[in-house]
Amino acid sequence: MTHFAREDVEFLRAGLVQMDEYYRNNAEFLDRMRHITCFDHVQRVKGFVAEFLSTPQNPEDASSTVRDFVEEMAGMLSDHQLWREDGEDGYAQVSESLEKFLLQRLYNKVFTPLDSTDAEDDNQLYLSTRRLQFITPDHLDIPSRPLNKVAFHLAAEELAKLDSSKFSSPWEKLVCILNSISILSNLLKHYGADEGTGADELLPYIIYTLILLSPKHMYSNLRYVQRFRSESKLRSEAAYYYTQMVCVCTYFSNSSYVC
Repeated sequence: MTHFAREDVEFLRAGLVQMDEYYRNNAEFLDRMRHITCFDHVQRVKGFVAEFLSTPQNPEDASSTVRDFVEEMAGMLSDHQLWREDGEDGYAQVSESLEKFLLQRLYNKVFTPLDSTDAEDDNQLYLSTRRLQFITPDHLDIPSRPLNKVAFHLAAEELAKLDSSKFSSPWEKLVCILNSISILSNLLKHYGADEGTGADELLPYIIYTLILLSPKHMYSNLRYVQRFRSESKLRSEAAYYYTQMVCVCTYFSNSSYVC
């Protein structure tokens, strides 16, 4: 990769989602849950986890079971004396933290469930991107620009975080996708706002990033977000970029290059 001074490429990271506040809120949530007045709520959460892990469920049932419990429990906690004064923001933070808390403990059961096609589709996409290693940016009509290699490297780096054991919540995985595509969008903006950063402009860049990375669990990650991220939370720019990534995966499934 061509080397540039940090200040020359810092714009590529402009607007990326930082997780510091998210993790602070999670830590505060856990601290409050240790309060004696939350004992019954903690027992209920533990009971839910134990029952869920011992009960066979298909992916659709597992999704609705977890999401319904998060919504119900978040409503109860936000009305608790420790959160009552936080208002709507408090409910949103409780919901996020509870979602992460639960799915950290359920992850091994609900990520790439055995009774799904996730593993098969993951492997097919991986093989497809490996077969397309001969593809260059020129093949996708991506203009040759000095900062392309840097941007693709950074975008692939962000997307690779999807498989990190640290990122077990739907929001963390969604951020990996959001930040990866944001880097590509920043590249396009840097070379002229008149070119736009809509789907038609972004898709070739996302396609090439996926070829460069050859992810091994892309479908599993996308479906994990779809199954366990509440629809009310899957909106705005994050939802748009998520949809773009789904479209790119569909492209590989339908590509004439794929054998």
